[in-house]
Amino acid sequence: MKKRYIQSAWLTGLLIIWGSLLTGCSEQSEPDVPQGEQLQIRSLTRNSSEDQTELAKGTSILMYLAYWDNAESTTKSSSGFVTYSGKNNENKDVWNSGVYVDVGNTYYIYGFMPSDMVKESVITPAWSGNTVTGATMELKGVNALSVKDLCVIIGIGDGDDPANVVRGKFSYTAETEEDPVEGTRIKGISLLMDHLCAAANFKIKIDPNYNKLRTIKLKSMKFVCTSQIMYSKANVKITLINGQTNPISIITTEQDNGQDADTSPAEQTFFEDTDGMELKEDESIIDVTGYFLPAYASTLSIVSTYDVYDKQGNKIRENCEATNSLASMLNGIQRGQKRPIELTVNPTYLYVLSEPDLDNPTIVTE
Repeated sequence: MKKRYIQSAWLTGLLIIWGSLLTGCSEQSEPDVPQGEQLQIRSLTRNSSEDQTELAKGTSILMYLAYWDNAESTTKSSSGFVTYSGKNNENKDVWNSGVYVDVGNTYYIYGFMPSDMVKESVITPAWSGNTVTGATMELKGVNALSVKDLCVIIGIGDGDDPANVVRGKFSYTAETEEDPVEGTRIKGISLLMDHLCAAANFKIKIDPNYNKLRTIKLKSMKFVCTSQIMYSKANVKITLINGQTNPISIITTEQDNGQDADTSPAEQTFFEDTDGMELKEDESIIDVTGYFLPAYASTLSIVSTYDVYDKQGNKIRENCEATNSLASMLNGIQRGQKRPIELTVNPTYLYVLSEPDLDNPTIVTE
């Protein structure tokens, strides 16, 4: 059974949101009794032409809201999750919301998606009087290599039009408005998100001359860190400044080596087909993407596992592995960037095809 691990919104995404918020904290635990008006996400728009894969069902956004309580003259915060449920009969995105707000309050909204990429989160707003000037976001136990793209909120716009979004604006005042269909409802907002991960897109094919002699069935592809000290989990700290066109001012990435940390070397499978997918001379048959924190780029390799068959359909070799370093191809890659990498199954012979070369070919990058 084939499994393609391609899940996530890629490059800058705009989340169209309606609604309200719920009492909670910045930790990823379910909040208590909901208070106020429920906030609903109506749609998600992505600006990138590079990656238009559909958002996976079950993708969850953690939203943290800091606000000033006028009645009590004190700062407060709440948090909640909104989860993507798929599309309705009108082909519109449907979200299950656990986020609430009270009409009249002004909220400063921070958050990230998908929430299951992070073991624990601590979001600390920077208060100046009764307003927030920015926030520090600590994401602990982040999957350093993943099949998903980790994104953070970097701006908000009033209303449901993505064109109204403002980079570096995090404030939102909950107000009611009249809708011809829904009647009185909470004013909608749009959220702009940016990336913490980089990506590599792989296309793999078989050399035409070799394809005449052997059949290759690809069974898996995975990222592997060549450095044993690059753990599978990392801690990422982001400093956000309100009012800046590029509100992410600082990002630091460290190994997650706490008491309960997973210190196994980082690796991540992003393509798997237990029966094996037969490679063609056209590389489009395999087109998959894996995501990673940029700090890991210089240590990454890709390991491909495949079976070899003769042209009569007899399996010659099973679970062959080919390892290709990605360090040079990913040199200088930044978050939000995606590098295309083409792989070709090709034996190492020059003039005479020896039997070892024929039945145990290498994979070369192009």
